[in-house]
Amino acid sequence: MSLVEHISPYIEQIKAKKTSSRPRFPFSDKEQITVLSEQMYCDKEQLTARSLPACDRGCISDASGRHYKSEVNEGYRVARVCPCGRANQMLAAVKALRLPVEAKNNSLENYDFSREPGLREITAEMLSAINDGERKVMILLGAPGCGKTHLLHGLALSAALLHARRVTYVQQHDYILSLKAQMDGSAVELPSVSGSRALLLDELAIGTQTDWQKDQIGTMLHLAWSKGKSIIIASDQSKETLGFGSRRGFLEPRIVDRLRGGSDNFRLAHEFQSGSRR
Repeated sequence: MSLVEHISPYIEQIKAKKTSSRPRFPFSDKEQITVLSEQMYCDKEQLTARSLPACDRGCISDASGRHYKSEVNEGYRVARVCPCGRANQMLAAVKALRLPVEAKNNSLENYDFSREPGLREITAEMLSAINDGERKVMILLGAPGCGKTHLLHGLALSAALLHARRVTYVQQHDYILSLKAQMDGSAVELPSVSGSRALLLDELAIGTQTDWQKDQIGTMLHLAWSKGKSIIIASDQSKETLGFGSRRGFLEPRIVDRLRGGSDNFRLAHEFQSGSRR
């Protein structure tokens, strides 16, 4: 048997290995978002994700599905998270977001920042704050359909898919309904800021508000602030209606002062000027 004939089967194995469905590790940020986004899918009314298989670097898996690589450090054998394990941490962060199904197509990569001067810069600053664990406040105000919810979804997914950071996304109307259901005895799990880097509150002050609803939202914002979380709020209402003007509005003065300070006196606030994107 010639040398070529002898090694041909191994060459075919190598080629097959290179065309494996397993992704390459590590990869660039753009490749990372693309590869991990392919693992996301819709389950009932929420966006979730499936884990990636172990890579071919000899990593090991524990009972929870996390992947590690065994290494020797100063004479001791230790287990470190391998690249595919890190990717699965990011996908686990996506699961924890519990975003609505429409969020799958709402990324920062397909967001049109050209229509809103200055928005790209404060969005990047907020994403950096979430990654670093800083407490900052971003305020988004504009008419329905101008892109506020898309931006919140994109921020949440980028925090997860780039840095494995989990945030808490809440739509005010859904939160109030869940809270009422829980009070009626239903086994409803409410979103929590514990373990997350930021609270993303969408549709603040939407519809007719009761004093009880205002108190519940104020309590949630106070909890997020007291725990050092970043806060991003999006609303169809004006600054005056929310309480940032001379008169008391939806938010109580104590919360207004904290949001004003956290946004660097509205430097991290953006009022949308463009029309509906729908």
